[in-house]
Amino acid sequence: PGSEKLGVPSDADLVECNTSGNCWLAGPETDPGSYPRQTYMQTKMELLQEHAKLDFRGPRIPGTPCKNYSFVLPDEAMGTGRLLPAGRFLIADIAGMGGDVKAWMERWFVRFFRHCKLDSYPSTGNRSSDEQVDEVLTMVHDTQIEVQARRTVATWAQQALLEKNQ
Repeated sequence: PGSEKLGVPSDADLVECNTSGNCWLAGPETDPGSYPRQTYMQTKMELLQEHAKLDFRGPRIPGTPCKNYSFVLPDEAMGTGRLLPAGRFLIADIAGMGGDVKAWMERWFVRFFRHCKLDSYPSTGNRSSDEQVDEVLTMVHDTQIEVQARRTVATWAQQALLEKNQ
């Protein structure tokens, strides 16, 4: 819309300008304090920032580089991308695992981001993180997380599109 106006580039012109075909998708601006304590959202945000280099905490300071809170699409929506792992990690109910919640959070983080080739991962102790998570993760639970994560990520994209159209 608007490309029919004088001086406004057409969609075809814009595609030619972006030869890489990439775009930024901002992650959700999240106030961890607005979530119930049992979601441990603050701890999730800290792990995302430290290891996945994603800072979703809000409100965002003006001038914060996009790379600190955004995904580069389409690259991060597939393969070693962080988009779906971030969605999985944010929606996973880790508090229900019992025991040391921080340790479980680190195990789940490693599980969801293991293929992303991050610079660092949380330490998960002696046993394999996958073994520990596999003991509690059923196929039904894994499928529920996957479906909800995809809905969550689709909502992020929908919100970004709606904001751009205003």
